[in-house]
Amino acid sequence: MGLLTLDIIGRIAAELAVEPREIYRIAISASARYREILLHVPGKKERVVHQPSSELRLIQRWCVDRLFHVLPVHESCFSYAKGRNIAMHALAHAPNNYLSRIDIRQFFPSLERHNVVSLLSGHRNLLKIETDREVEIVSSLVTRFGRLVIGAPSSPILSNALMYEFDRKWWRFCNENKVTYTRYADDIYLSTKVPNISSGILKDLKGDLVGLPSFNFSINTEKNIFTSRKRLRRVTGVVLTPGGRLSIGWTQKRKLKSLVYQALQHNLEGLEIQRILGMLSHIDSVDPEFSRSLQRKYGVTYREQLKSLLGGERRAL
Repeated sequence: MGLLTLDIIGRIAAELAVEPREIYRIAISASARYREILLHVPGKKERVVHQPSSELRLIQRWCVDRLFHVLPVHESCFSYAKGRNIAMHALAHAPNNYLSRIDIRQFFPSLERHNVVSLLSGHRNLLKIETDREVEIVSSLVTRFGRLVIGAPSSPILSNALMYEFDRKWWRFCNENKVTYTRYADDIYLSTKVPNISSGILKDLKGDLVGLPSFNFSINTEKNIFTSRKRLRRVTGVVLTPGGRLSIGWTQKRKLKSLVYQALQHNLEGLEIQRILGMLSHIDSVDPEFSRSLQRKYGVTYREQLKSLLGGERRAL
C-alpha cells in the first residue's frame, strides 16, 4: 500500500476504528463483497440489486458523509440531493403545458470505474486526496467489477456528480429556450408552455446523451413519455393536475383511504401499517389537501392510532 496512501486510508481507518490494512484488504476484494437480492416494489417490475457486505457498506457510507458530500450537484438535479425532494421536482414542471421524459437504461451500471477515477482526480484538492493511488483505492471501494452498483449507498451521490456537466449544459440551454430541464436519477424531464419547441431540443439532447464519449448510456425508449395538460401528466410518480397543482392521483387516493380504514379496523399487520405510515408522510408534501381530508374523515388522531397499533404488535412479540 505504501506510506503515501495512509492519508485517505488512515482517515477511514481512524474514524471507523479499524486497521488501515483492513481497508486495503476490503478494497482489493470489494467486487466479491456483494450479495445479489431481488427487490420487490409494489406496482413495479422486480429488479436485481447488489447489497454490499456490512463492512463495505460502512466504508461506502463514510465516503458519502465524509468525502463525496463536497462534490458538485447541479440545481436541476433533484435525486439524492440534500434539501430537495420529489414534490419540489414535480413543482418545477407544474406550471407548464407540455411534458417529456427520457429514461436512461441501466443508469448506475453505465457509469464505470474510469469515470469515478476521472471525477475524483479532477476534484483531488476539494476532496483532499493526495495521490493517484488513493484515487484508485477509493474507486475500488465504490464499484463492482468496474461499474457503479445498484444497491451501494455511494452510487447515487457519485452519479449526480458525474452528471454535473451534462446537467449544467442542458439546464442552461433549455432555460434560454423557455424549457424547464430537470433530472431525477435516470429520468430526464423537459417541460414548456410553448407548443412544438421541445421536440427539436429533445432530439438533440438524446443524441448528446448517447454520444457522451466517456459514458456508456443508452435510452429506454419504452419508458419515454411525451404528453400535455390535456392528458395525465406524472413527474416521478406525482400527478400534475390541469390547474398546476400536485396530487397522488385518484387511484392512489382510493387505495390509501381503503388501507387506512382496514388498518383502523385491525385488519392489517405491521408491515402493511408501516407502509401506510410511509405513504401518509409522502402525501404531506405532495398532496396536503388530501392529507387534510383524511384527517377530517378519520379524526385528528388517526395516525397516532395507527402508530399505537404498530407499537402494540411489537409489544406482543
